[in-house]
Amino acid sequence: MSRHLFVRFCLVPLGIVVLAFFVLPLVRLLQVGASGADGIAAYWAILTTPRYRESLVATLALAIATTLRVEHVWQSKQGDAGAKATPSCGESLRLHQLL
Repeated sequence: MSRHLFVRFCLVPLGIVVLAFFVLPLVRLLQVGASGADGIAAYWAILTTPRYRESLVATLALAIATTLRVEHVWQSKQGDAGAKATPSCGESLRLHQLL
């Protein structure tokens, strides 16, 4: 068996798990959400209503900023000899101040 074929066989279980536990539930969630009285317009309202759009943008900005700051904290901690690899509780609580 070639290495390329072996890698493909190893990716099959990963694909099955992602399909079963991520893609199918996401599709079902979209179906249930769109089956209400407003239908797909309920999803469209998130992008077209200023209040919902601002909340969405603020949420995404917070998620991105937090992810980047935590990554920066972890990288700087890993460079120190004998330091912990994860931020302490106090460091996590101070993340909002960095934003």
